[in-house]
Amino acid sequence: MYTIIDSLHADHINFSRLLNLLERQVVTLKDGGMPDLEIMLDTIDYLQNYADLYHHPREDLIFRYHLERSDVARAEVDELRRQHRALWESTNRVRLAIDGILHGDIVQRDVFIEQISAYVTQQMDHLNAEEGYILPLLRQLFEVQDWEQLNRSLPYRADPLFGPTVDQQYRALYTRILNVPDAVAESGLGA
Repeated sequence: MYTIIDSLHADHINFSRLLNLLERQVVTLKDGGMPDLEIMLDTIDYLQNYADLYHHPREDLIFRYHLERSDVARAEVDELRRQHRALWESTNRVRLAIDGILHGDIVQRDVFIEQISAYVTQQMDHLNAEEGYILPLLRQLFEVQDWEQLNRSLPYRADPLFGPTVDQQYRALYTRILNVPDAVAESGLGA
């Protein structure tokens, strides 16, 4: 049975693919090349509009459901919820930086490299915390009826990049991802 946890895990794999794509742009920058800023902006746009506005609020509802029933891992869950807010802010700062560069702002290369690298690290650390501890714990603690109740109450939105149809605004990004076949393997999250 495909569960909510399976859906979150699939999202995490997809987010890792995108973070890998951003890392490749950082390598291009470090090598003195010009990154594909449009692809970077599309990546950040997706992470902001899908991960930050749908995926993380969905996780927060699951975490709240858990904390209403148990104190197990309360500190860890509270930290993940805090990270969701911090990731929103970081994603917004990166978006503004990329958008600024596209509109003529001058940004020091090393400052931009550090900003993108720190963002990727922050995102991956967050994904690894969820995948390594919280999601397996919730899979163990929740009963079938918990998942059924959550499934009825959680909002649903088709993934605009990795879902059944690719939104027009993400077609170039989707094509780029298809041309990076080892992105999932490099992400460390597995399939």
